[in-house]
Amino acid sequence: MTQVSRFMIRPELWERIFNMFLDSFLFAKDKNKLNGYVQSIFTPTERIMLAKRFAACILLFKGHDYRNVARILRMSLTTISKMNFKLKYEGEGLMPIIEDTLRKQAKSVVKEEIKDLFDLPTKASLRSPERAKGLLDRRKKIERMRDEF
Repeated sequence: MTQVSRFMIRPELWERIFNMFLDSFLFAKDKNKLNGYVQSIFTPTERIMLAKRFAACILLFKGHDYRNVARILRMSLTTISKMNFKLKYEGEGLMPIIEDTLRKQAKSVVKEEIKDLFDLPTKASLRSPERAKGLLDRRKKIERMRDEF
């Protein structure tokens, strides 16, 4: 478990340090740069913990119950309860990020559905088994994307 030193730092120093930390995320303008930064600064356990907490918030926001979230993410009900509390009562900073994440996922599903609509057959490929398999694969992919968080 992550531990914090028992030696406190001055509040004004803490504020400056924390602001620098937040700014450091803004400096990583692309996903690869941010990934490298996160891989370097957080331990594997911290990365897993943060990602699972965020995923729990998304699942709770979407209406999943505690036991379902616990089963999917292999988390304790206590942690899920804490995340639900944060989401409901302290989520003013969390909600915009969750909404943006869900909006991006919805756009991905719509893109796949549009590809499916405009995949018109040619006369030669109308009865092709490869075409039928491709259509089935695309529809399964769309269903998986909908079912994901």
